[in-house]
Amino acid sequence: MEEKNYFAWLSIDDGKPVKFAELADMMAKALHPSDDEWMDYGVARVNLEQELPQAVQRGELVVRNPAGLGRHTFPVGQSLKSSVVLPQDLIPFLGARSIGLRIVKQQAEARSIDWEYWRAMRKAKEWQACALSLGLDPDSMKGHPQAWMAGPGSGQLFTSDSFPSTDAQVKFEKRLRLLRANRYDRAVFTPPLTQYSSLGPDEVLLSEFAAWGQSVGWPDMPPELVEMAKPVALPRSTKEAKPFAPKTRIEPQGGDSLTPTIWTICYDLRDAGKKVTAGPVMAELKRMATQKIHPLTCTTAGGVKYEYEKGDEQELTAPQLDKRVQEWRKVGG
Repeated sequence: MEEKNYFAWLSIDDGKPVKFAELADMMAKALHPSDDEWMDYGVARVNLEQELPQAVQRGELVVRNPAGLGRHTFPVGQSLKSSVVLPQDLIPFLGARSIGLRIVKQQAEARSIDWEYWRAMRKAKEWQACALSLGLDPDSMKGHPQAWMAGPGSGQLFTSDSFPSTDAQVKFEKRLRLLRANRYDRAVFTPPLTQYSSLGPDEVLLSEFAAWGQSVGWPDMPPELVEMAKPVALPRSTKEAKPFAPKTRIEPQGGDSLTPTIWTICYDLRDAGKKVTAGPVMAELKRMATQKIHPLTCTTAGGVKYEYEKGDEQELTAPQLDKRVQEWRKVGG
């Protein structure tokens, strides 16, 4: 639609979501921008403060959780006031009211990445790696003060001004979700075993990450990161000085939905030169359960719970796990 067909225009900064609590004021000012229209502005604002929540409830206006920018599932009361609106969600809503939206391009702040540091570090947290893949300096990103509202296991969340644009923020979050979905692919990534490796549970080798990023088709990775995409072995412990060479792994025959996970942990411990017993295996299962990594669902006082066949939930206790480890040892030990 041409500019002349709009009754008024609302301007927002590029890459910054609009706070829902400020939207009524912004729209009223767009409709009545002149100082001598202050009475009309006041009436419009009062009306909009009543209309906007109703529009949200009717589904005409989409609001999002400020922590993660996911669509808000319960936009009422204080939760609605603290929500945000993205430009793409605002355009059709304003257009239906003959208000146009102007997005003011801002000069992105230069974010210099210390590539020498990351080359020497060789590893990074998942979110740091995804930031580097977009040319964003992890040290310049700001944690969101309401990240706790996203719940446990949601990971690190950042304010919108950590990104040069909304598109960059959306792309970052998609890459992070994709990485976490593939993090336990042993054919691609070195497994993170907090107690038995220099890799933390949410860390990746940058060499492996860069190679994987190329394989999934990320053409915009900085050349400095692309150069790291070569096989570099990280010792599994401070005692090891030579690259890790995994032994043969035999897949389990039979068992239930949790058996492959147990066997994988046993193999990882064995290949790291560690003693394979129920204790360290249970510790890793509990860590995975807190992150709800399938099929694990939660921890219990005696062990963990996991999703069994047909969606049923079963508990695995330490004595039961010990028997399973003994079964694995007959084949893989």
